[in-house]
Amino acid sequence: MKKLKGTNVISSLIVAVIVFGFSFATGGIKEAEGAQEIVRYLCDAFTAPGVVLVGAGALSWASTKGAYDVFGYGLKVIWSWLPFTGTNMDGVTYYDYAKEKQENRVGWRADMLIVGGVCLAVALILLIVYYLI
Repeated sequence: MKKLKGTNVISSLIVAVIVFGFSFATGGIKEAEGAQEIVRYLCDAFTAPGVVLVGAGALSWASTKGAYDVFGYGLKVIWSWLPFTGTNMDGVTYYDYAKEKQENRVGWRADMLIVGGVCLAVALILLIVYYLI
């Protein structure tokens, strides 16, 4: 795994806070009666950014393994058929395209996976508290 950059972690935290805030504000917390309902709304609010960020981190990891290269190649070939684009894909095979993409690939966003995992862990703790109340 690559070294985490502070700006990436901060951007993931900002996304988590925005999704948490939106989920918390629209979740019906104003009508909550009692501690159990408040814990339920908090659990829901932590689950939303957890799922979003873990999903985005997993998709980022899959892209570093070349999972989406076939879509990029297909779109580039179709784009090259249009006369006004000036793109020439004659003689470029998928193998050559995938090899070039692999050489120029950047790392995946592990920070999203970590921040999302922390959000899901907090949601799990709140779920346990919800059932114990």
